[in-house]
Amino acid sequence: MVTDIRNKVVLSEKLPEAMCLAYDSEAGITPEFIDEYDKALEWADVILAGPGLGTGEVSEKLLDNAIEKIASGQQLVMDADALNIISKKDAGEILASLTRKLGFENVVITPHIMEMSRLRGSLKDKTSFDEEIKTAGYESKIDYIKDSAFDVAKLFSDDYGCICILKDARTAVSCTGYLSDKKEMLCYINTTGNSGMSTAGSGDVLSGILAGVLAQNRADQMTVYEASCLAVNLHGRAGDLAKADKGEHALLAGDIIEAINKDLLYR
Repeated sequence: MVTDIRNKVVLSEKLPEAMCLAYDSEAGITPEFIDEYDKALEWADVILAGPGLGTGEVSEKLLDNAIEKIASGQQLVMDADALNIISKKDAGEILASLTRKLGFENVVITPHIMEMSRLRGSLKDKTSFDEEIKTAGYESKIDYIKDSAFDVAKLFSDDYGCICILKDARTAVSCTGYLSDKKEMLCYINTTGNSGMSTAGSGDVLSGILAGVLAQNRADQMTVYEASCLAVNLHGRAGDLAKADKGEHALLAGDIIEAINKDLLYR
Protein backbone atom coordinates (compact mmCIF):
# COMPACT_ATOMS: atom_id res chain seq x y z
CA MET A 1 0.00 0.00 0.00
CA VAL A 2 1.39 3.41 -1.04
CA THR A 3 0.04 6.36 0.93
CA ASP A 4 0.84 9.78 2.37
CA ILE A 5 2.80 9.59 5.62
CA ARG A 6 -0.08 11.34 7.41
CA ASN A 7 -2.23 8.26 6.86
CA LYS A 8 0.34 5.76 8.07
CA VAL A 9 -0.42 5.83 11.80
CA VAL A 10 -4.17 5.42 11.30
CA LEU A 11 -3.69 2.66 8.72
CA SER A 12 -1.21 0.83 10.95
CA GLU A 13 -3.77 0.83 13.78
CA LYS A 14 -6.73 -0.18 11.62
CA LEU A 15 -4.83 -2.55 9.29
CA PRO A 16 -1.78 -3.83 11.15
CA GLU A 17 -1.32 -6.54 8.51
CA ALA A 18 -0.87 -4.00 5.71
CA MET A 19 2.61 -3.11 4.44
CA CYS A 20 2.83 0.64 3.88
CA LEU A 21 5.20 2.59 1.66
CA ALA A 22 4.78 6.23 2.71
CA TYR A 23 5.65 9.53 1.04
CA ASP A 24 5.33 13.13 2.22
CA SER A 25 3.10 15.08 -0.16
CA GLU A 26 4.12 18.40 1.43
CA ALA A 27 7.88 17.80 1.28
CA GLY A 28 7.74 16.23 -2.19
CA ILE A 29 8.92 12.89 -3.50
CA THR A 30 12.51 11.93 -2.72
CA PRO A 31 14.77 9.79 -4.95
CA GLU A 32 14.91 7.22 -2.13
CA PHE A 33 11.12 6.91 -2.12
CA ILE A 34 10.98 6.58 -5.91
CA ASP A 35 13.52 3.77 -5.75
CA GLU A 36 11.35 1.83 -3.25
CA TYR A 37 8.20 2.70 -5.21
CA ASP A 38 9.68 1.37 -8.45
CA LYS A 39 10.70 -1.87 -6.71
CA ALA A 40 7.15 -2.29 -5.40
CA LEU A 41 5.71 -1.68 -8.87
CA GLU A 42 8.05 -4.22 -10.43
CA TRP A 43 7.21 -6.84 -7.77
CA ALA A 44 3.41 -6.57 -8.13
CA ASP A 45 1.27 -8.82 -10.33
CA VAL A 46 -1.71 -6.48 -9.98
CA ILE A 47 -1.63 -2.72 -9.42
CA LEU A 48 -4.66 -0.84 -8.12
CA ALA A 49 -4.39 2.93 -8.57
CA GLY A 50 -6.82 5.58 -7.37
CA PRO A 51 -8.50 5.05 -3.99
CA GLY A 52 -7.27 7.72 -1.57
CA LEU A 53 -4.74 8.98 -4.13
CA GLY A 54 -5.83 12.62 -4.40
CA THR A 55 -5.38 14.74 -7.52
CA GLY A 56 -2.51 17.07 -6.51
CA GLU A 57 0.89 17.36 -8.13
CA VAL A 58 2.47 14.56 -6.08
CA SER A 59 -0.47 12.24 -6.78
CA GLU A 60 -0.17 12.94 -10.49
CA LYS A 61 3.56 12.16 -10.43
CA LEU A 62 2.94 8.87 -8.62
CA LEU A 63 0.35 7.81 -11.19
CA ASP A 64 2.48 8.93 -14.15
CA ASN A 65 5.37 6.89 -12.77
CA ALA A 66 3.18 3.81 -12.36
CA ILE A 67 1.83 4.16 -15.91
CA GLU A 68 5.37 4.50 -17.25
CA LYS A 69 6.88 1.60 -15.26
CA ILE A 70 4.07 -0.97 -15.47
CA ALA A 71 5.05 -3.73 -17.87
CA SER A 72 3.74 -6.66 -19.86
CA GLY A 73 2.66 -9.50 -17.56
CA GLN A 74 1.07 -7.12 -15.04
CA GLN A 75 -2.54 -6.03 -14.66
CA LEU A 76 -3.80 -2.53 -13.82
CA VAL A 77 -7.05 -1.48 -12.15
CA MET A 78 -7.78 2.27 -12.27
CA ASP A 79 -10.43 3.75 -9.98
CA ALA A 80 -11.41 7.02 -8.30
CA ASP A 81 -8.70 9.71 -8.43
CA ALA A 82 -6.61 7.79 -10.97
CA LEU A 83 -9.52 8.27 -13.38
CA ASN A 84 -9.90 11.91 -12.36
CA ILE A 85 -6.20 12.52 -13.05
CA ILE A 86 -6.21 10.98 -16.54
CA SER A 87 -9.44 12.89 -17.26
CA LYS A 88 -7.40 16.10 -17.04
CA LYS A 89 -5.41 14.84 -20.04
CA ASP A 90 -6.43 12.66 -22.99
CA ALA A 91 -7.79 9.65 -21.12
CA GLY A 92 -8.40 7.73 -24.34
CA GLU A 93 -4.79 7.88 -25.49
CA ILE A 94 -3.51 6.94 -22.01
CA LEU A 95 -5.81 3.91 -21.84
CA ALA A 96 -5.06 2.86 -25.43
CA SER A 97 -1.29 3.05 -24.78
CA LEU A 98 -1.69 0.98 -21.61
CA THR A 99 -3.67 -1.63 -23.53
CA ARG A 100 -0.96 -1.78 -26.19
CA LYS A 101 1.62 -2.32 -23.46
CA LEU A 102 -0.24 -4.79 -21.23
CA GLY A 103 -2.58 -6.45 -23.72
CA PHE A 104 -6.36 -6.57 -24.05
CA GLU A 105 -8.23 -7.40 -20.84
CA ASN A 106 -5.29 -6.39 -18.61
CA VAL A 107 -6.45 -2.80 -18.02
CA VAL A 108 -9.65 -2.33 -16.00
CA ILE A 109 -11.35 0.99 -15.25
CA THR A 110 -14.12 1.31 -12.63
CA PRO A 111 -15.82 4.71 -13.12
CA HIS A 112 -19.13 5.75 -11.64
CA ILE A 113 -21.45 7.84 -13.84
CA MET A 114 -19.80 11.20 -13.03
CA GLU A 115 -16.29 9.81 -13.58
CA MET A 116 -17.36 8.38 -16.94
CA SER A 117 -18.68 11.81 -17.90
CA ARG A 118 -15.25 13.28 -17.12
CA LEU A 119 -13.49 10.52 -19.05
CA ARG A 120 -15.69 11.02 -22.13
CA GLY A 121 -15.28 14.78 -21.83
CA SER A 122 -11.49 14.45 -21.92
CA LEU A 123 -11.35 12.64 -25.26
CA LYS A 124 -9.94 14.41 -28.30
CA ASP A 125 -13.13 13.94 -30.27
CA LYS A 126 -15.50 15.62 -27.83
CA THR A 127 -17.88 16.72 -30.59
CA SER A 128 -19.00 13.20 -31.39
CA PHE A 129 -19.99 12.70 -27.74
CA ASP A 130 -22.00 15.94 -27.78
CA GLU A 131 -23.70 14.92 -31.02
CA GLU A 132 -24.39 11.45 -29.60
CA ILE A 133 -26.16 13.03 -26.61
CA LYS A 134 -28.09 15.49 -28.78
CA THR A 135 -29.20 12.77 -31.22
CA ALA A 136 -30.46 10.69 -28.29
CA GLY A 137 -32.54 13.68 -27.15
CA TYR A 138 -30.64 14.45 -23.93
CA GLU A 139 -29.41 17.78 -22.58
CA SER A 140 -27.44 16.33 -19.66
CA LYS A 141 -24.36 14.10 -20.11
CA ILE A 142 -25.05 12.48 -16.74
CA ASP A 143 -28.64 11.55 -17.66
CA TYR A 144 -27.52 10.17 -21.00
CA ILE A 145 -24.77 7.99 -19.50
CA LYS A 146 -27.09 6.78 -16.72
CA ASP A 147 -29.81 5.76 -19.18
CA SER A 148 -27.36 4.29 -21.73
CA ALA A 149 -24.84 2.66 -19.37
CA PHE A 150 -24.78 -0.62 -21.30
CA ASP A 151 -23.95 1.09 -24.64
CA VAL A 152 -21.56 3.67 -23.14
CA ALA A 153 -19.51 0.97 -21.38
CA LYS A 154 -19.40 -1.20 -24.53
CA LEU A 155 -18.31 1.70 -26.72
CA PHE A 156 -15.55 2.72 -24.30
CA SER A 157 -14.19 -0.83 -24.12
CA ASP A 158 -14.29 -1.24 -27.88
CA ASP A 159 -12.55 2.09 -28.52
CA TYR A 160 -9.73 1.71 -25.98
CA GLY A 161 -9.35 -2.03 -25.37
CA CYS A 162 -9.90 -1.82 -21.60
CA ILE A 163 -12.49 -3.56 -19.46
CA CYS A 164 -15.00 -0.98 -18.27
CA ILE A 165 -16.94 -1.45 -15.03
CA LEU A 166 -19.49 1.37 -15.17
CA LYS A 167 -20.94 1.63 -11.67
CA ASP A 168 -24.55 2.58 -10.99
CA ALA A 169 -27.67 0.98 -9.51
CA ARG A 170 -27.13 -1.75 -12.12
CA THR A 171 -23.42 -1.94 -12.87
CA ALA A 172 -22.33 -2.79 -16.43
CA VAL A 173 -19.10 -4.74 -17.04
CA SER A 174 -17.91 -4.52 -20.63
CA CYS A 175 -15.04 -6.17 -22.50
CA THR A 176 -13.93 -5.88 -26.12
CA GLY A 177 -13.95 -9.66 -26.46
CA TYR A 178 -10.57 -9.72 -28.19
CA LEU A 179 -9.50 -12.69 -26.03
CA SER A 180 -12.73 -14.61 -26.41
CA ASP A 181 -13.15 -17.44 -28.94
CA LYS A 182 -16.08 -15.67 -30.54
CA LYS A 183 -14.17 -12.37 -30.86
CA GLU A 184 -17.31 -10.48 -29.92
CA MET A 185 -18.26 -7.77 -27.46
CA LEU A 186 -19.02 -9.06 -23.97
CA CYS A 187 -21.18 -7.18 -21.48
CA TYR A 188 -22.59 -8.23 -18.12
CA ILE A 189 -25.26 -6.34 -16.16
CA ASN A 190 -25.06 -7.01 -12.43
CA THR A 191 -28.30 -7.39 -10.48
CA THR A 192 -26.94 -7.81 -6.95
CA GLY A 193 -26.62 -4.92 -4.49
CA ASN A 194 -28.87 -2.19 -3.12
CA SER A 195 -29.13 1.59 -2.82
CA GLY A 196 -27.49 1.57 0.62
CA MET A 197 -24.23 0.82 -1.19
CA SER A 198 -24.09 4.36 -2.55
CA THR A 199 -22.26 5.17 0.70
CA ALA A 200 -18.77 6.73 0.56
CA GLY A 201 -16.00 4.19 0.02
CA SER A 202 -18.19 1.48 -1.48
CA GLY A 203 -16.51 1.85 -4.88
CA ASP A 204 -13.09 1.53 -3.24
CA VAL A 205 -14.25 -1.75 -1.71
CA LEU A 206 -15.20 -3.01 -5.17
CA SER A 207 -11.83 -2.14 -6.69
CA GLY A 208 -10.13 -3.81 -3.71
CA ILE A 209 -12.19 -6.98 -4.19
CA LEU A 210 -11.29 -7.00 -7.88
CA ALA A 211 -7.57 -6.53 -7.21
CA GLY A 212 -7.75 -9.37 -4.67
CA VAL A 213 -9.52 -11.71 -7.09
CA LEU A 214 -6.99 -10.94 -9.84
CA ALA A 215 -4.03 -11.43 -7.49
CA GLN A 216 -5.32 -14.92 -6.61
CA ASN A 217 -5.91 -15.80 -10.26
CA ARG A 218 -2.29 -16.82 -10.87
CA ALA A 219 -3.13 -19.94 -12.86
CA ASP A 220 -5.51 -17.92 -15.08
CA GLN A 221 -8.52 -20.03 -14.17
CA MET A 222 -10.56 -16.98 -15.20
CA THR A 223 -10.15 -14.25 -17.77
CA VAL A 224 -9.87 -10.74 -16.36
CA TYR A 225 -13.36 -10.07 -17.70
CA GLU A 226 -14.74 -13.05 -15.77
CA ALA A 227 -12.85 -11.91 -12.65
CA SER A 228 -14.37 -8.44 -13.07
CA CYS A 229 -17.89 -9.86 -13.31
CA LEU A 230 -17.24 -12.04 -10.26
CA ALA A 231 -15.92 -9.10 -8.22
CA VAL A 232 -18.94 -6.95 -9.07
CA ASN A 233 -21.33 -9.77 -8.19
CA LEU A 234 -19.56 -10.55 -4.88
CA HIS A 235 -19.50 -6.86 -3.98
CA GLY A 236 -23.25 -6.59 -4.53
CA ARG A 237 -24.02 -9.80 -2.65
CA ALA A 238 -21.88 -8.67 0.28
CA GLY A 239 -23.78 -5.37 0.21
CA ASP A 240 -27.08 -7.27 0.36
CA LEU A 241 -25.87 -9.27 3.38
CA ALA A 242 -24.69 -6.06 5.04
CA LYS A 243 -28.08 -4.46 4.39
CA ALA A 244 -29.85 -7.40 6.04
CA ASP A 245 -27.59 -7.01 9.07
CA LYS A 246 -27.20 -3.22 9.42
CA GLY A 247 -30.12 -1.80 7.45
CA GLU A 248 -30.05 0.05 4.14
CA HIS A 249 -29.90 3.58 5.58
CA ALA A 250 -27.09 2.86 8.06
CA LEU A 251 -24.85 0.95 5.65
CA LEU A 252 -21.13 1.82 5.65
CA ALA A 253 -18.35 0.66 3.32
CA GLY A 254 -16.77 -1.26 6.21
CA ASP A 255 -19.98 -3.27 6.61
CA ILE A 256 -19.57 -4.54 3.03
CA ILE A 257 -16.01 -5.67 3.80
CA GLU A 258 -17.18 -7.41 6.96
CA ALA A 259 -19.91 -9.26 5.02
CA ILE A 260 -17.38 -10.73 2.56
CA ASN A 261 -16.36 -13.20 5.28
CA LYS A 262 -19.88 -14.55 5.73
CA ASP A 263 -20.48 -18.12 4.56
CA LEU A 264 -23.83 -17.15 3.00
CA LEU A 265 -22.01 -15.11 0.36
CA TYR A 266 -20.57 -18.21 -1.28
CA ARG A 267 -23.72 -20.36 -1.35
